Amino acid sequence: MKLDTAFKKLFKPIKSLKKLVKNNPVAFVLVAYVLFRIFKLCNRVEGFESKPASFDQDVSGGKKLVWFYADWCGHCKRMKKEWDNASNKVNGKMVKIDLGDDNSETKKISERYNIEGFPTILLLHNGEKQAEYNQERTAQAFETYCNNLD
Repeated sequence: MKLDTAFKKLFKPIKSLKKLVKNNPVAFVLVAYVLFRIFKLCNRVEGFESKPASFDQDVSGGKKLVWFYADWCGHCKRMKKEWDNASNKVNGKMVKIDLGDDNSETKKISERYNIEGFPTILLLHNGEKQAEYNQERTAQAFETYCNNLD
């Protein structure tokens, strides 16, 4: 398929949409709302989430507050919004990792840091455990703690 043919096929729905909203204010508002919602979803940042394969590298650069959680844990679900709000404000000082799956990679990480329940929050320095976080589990408390790490 030629490149110009591909572009024509790609933009054909856009031309149809343009015709639809041109003289129809209700359609215009509806399309604008849908595009706005899509844009918001695409730009939503939810804190830095590590995967077991990259975890060592993700926590190797200085002090990190690390949340070990399970996506099925009720306490973790309630804390997620607070964690993500704080994480977005502290520039890479917070990392979360889901260890709720029962596989060899997550078991190795759980054993290394002695994770026995969820949620568990640890302060790691270059990947080594420094302390367990036992303060409030609010966005403000996480943010204050991380801002005092330097």
